[in-house]
Amino acid sequence: EIFYDYRNLNMTATSTQRQGWGANVNKALTHIRSDYVFLIEDDYVAQKSVNLTSGVAVLEHDESLGIVRYDGLAGHVGLALNIKEAPGSPAVCYLQIDKGRSSHLNVYSNRPHLRHRRVYDKLGPYPESQSLGATETAYAHRVKDNIGQVGVAILADGIERAFDHIGKSRQGTEHDVHLHRDLQ
Repeated sequence: EIFYDYRNLNMTATSTQRQGWGANVNKALTHIRSDYVFLIEDDYVAQKSVNLTSGVAVLEHDESLGIVRYDGLAGHVGLALNIKEAPGSPAVCYLQIDKGRSSHLNVYSNRPHLRHRRVYDKLGPYPESQSLGATETAYAHRVKDNIGQVGVAILADGIERAFDHIGKSRQGTEHDVHLHRDLQ
């Protein structure tokens, strides 16, 4: 149905054989030709307008950045932020996360985000055959531990949550354990 409703967007779909979120995203990223990809899991619903144009402007302005987070910082306290501005008409204000001064691991988050192709080029693919939580943690380490490789920003209005996570989490449940066993 979504292909029919948005046929002018040139969408494609891919699937993997129970290899986890990382395998699904990696497969999709190898098929996409754009420098920009907005990643969002299927159980997130936007609660306000999502301004991808401003995110692209930030990533175009500062090539040390590779990711613009769109779903707030709730639960990710301990992030050191620097206020920056990308020129334009109007200028775009954003917050760059200082990875070196941030005590929280989740500089990167699987929450909805816009990413530039340079993220994949510099940090490689997501880990595969792991649970969702293990995949996110491993990639968060990759982003945070590689100081200077790929920076992460948040738009000025991006501190508060912008999406409702309507899915039921399986992390840490018997289903997550079964998935983990299935992936091994």
